Amino acid sequence: MTFRRTQLTLGALLSLMSCATNTGEIKAKQEINAIHAKIDSIGAELKMLERILTSAGLDVEKGRKSIARQDSVYDIPVAGTPILGDANAPVTVVLFTDLQCPYCAQMAPVLREMQAQSPKHLKISFRHFPLVSIHDKAMNAHMALWAAGKQGKFWEYFDKVTPLFRGLTDSALVTAAQDLGLDLAKFKADKHSDDALKAVEADMKLGEVVGVEGTPSLFLNGKPTRSPSEIKAAIEMATAKK
Repeated sequence: MTFRRTQLTLGALLSLMSCATNTGEIKAKQEINAIHAKIDSIGAELKMLERILTSAGLDVEKGRKSIARQDSVYDIPVAGTPILGDANAPVTVVLFTDLQCPYCAQMAPVLREMQAQSPKHLKISFRHFPLVSIHDKAMNAHMALWAAGKQGKFWEYFDKVTPLFRGLTDSALVTAAQDLGLDLAKFKADKHSDDALKAVEADMKLGEVVGVEGTPSLFLNGKPTRSPSEIKAAIEMATAKK
């Protein structure tokens, strides 16, 4: 009798254990199915959003590439470019800018101040990127900047003309050169030279290769960034290592 009761008890326990196992499996399957359903729902919503954006005339593929670009690191040469700061500084910011761009005019003093505060840790490499399709005076201004650089006054001229983004007339460009004591005859000849045009266009082509679509475009040690705080964090990290 005792043996029979033991058998029944063990059988009941095994039955309960089996039920518990089956219930767990069923619950897990239900949760997996719910996840799959959620993924399908998100996929459908994304497709609908893509159709809406496309119908609004937006380039969805361009957006995808832009997102992917943010995770990329580019090997952008700095040798031979105008450099502000110590050439051996551990933190490098490559700046693609347009002298007729109001946002570039706002970014310039921010970068200038950061570099002045960390002269041994931050260097800025300049690249021309005039948006010629929307800024009719940008190319002329960048060629003038290149010409000023030929007389060793690149950054001084940059500081002069950056606030003039709304008034980059020929006379304003010449006045800036005159204020810096440049040889005006040489300045004008260099400004209108094929070398000036080629130098600016070479930077523009490089910008296109690394995915620059607007200005200002910044690359922090090769990685695209829009955040001065990221640059500041990189400087602080470099400083801490010293």
